[in-house]
Amino acid sequence: MSDTEEQEPGLTDPNIGARPQQLFGLAMLKKFEDIATVFDIGVFRGTPELYTVFTESKFVLVDPIKNDRIHALDPPENSIFVNKALGAQPGSMLLHEMGPKTGFVERTKLSQGVLRDEYDVEVVTLDSLIEQYAPTGWIGLKIDTEGFEEQIIKGLNEHAHRISFVICEASIRKRFIGGYVFSELVAAMHERGLEFFNIIGKLKRRPTYYDVVFLRRDHPLFD
Repeated sequence: MSDTEEQEPGLTDPNIGARPQQLFGLAMLKKFEDIATVFDIGVFRGTPELYTVFTESKFVLVDPIKNDRIHALDPPENSIFVNKALGAQPGSMLLHEMGPKTGFVERTKLSQGVLRDEYDVEVVTLDSLIEQYAPTGWIGLKIDTEGFEEQIIKGLNEHAHRISFVICEASIRKRFIGGYVFSELVAAMHERGLEFFNIIGKLKRRPTYYDVVFLRRDHPLFD
């Protein structure tokens, strides 16, 4: 997950706990079911926390940035790379390459980045990618796509019932022009049987974004 946005002090209320960054640990996800495939959507430097938890799972690393500019560090041994973008509908879109802020959505002053390149990329749906690379078994998703998370979830319909968890960067403040608000992302997840569970990382007084966890509605962690 990107850590390039403005940093704000964590809350100091003792009721939150001495180490609020430990509100949720990704290792908890491994205890409840056998995840056959994990999709790391928006790779950039990779997500080593997931790679070390799901050592027996297949990984599909998805990023539309030009091949020679991917910076995943120590990708899992059992992984494949898909050089495409995901969206609500198949087609093509103009990608704005800005290092860790690369994406499709125009940014507000709150989260401006330095434009390095622009080029058209192929867009496919998550359903089609699952059909091709993970036709069976439970699936975990990590999505970090700089304001495009809701559109990616809208491309998940036929295989939504197979998603065990989604780890997602979710905008809270207005980082993108015409971007979703958090309630819209929650609603899109709810329509697909996924519910908000917890926040990853430090709590903030005025958050720009949070990394959050959604679980399927009947997940044991809700019991």
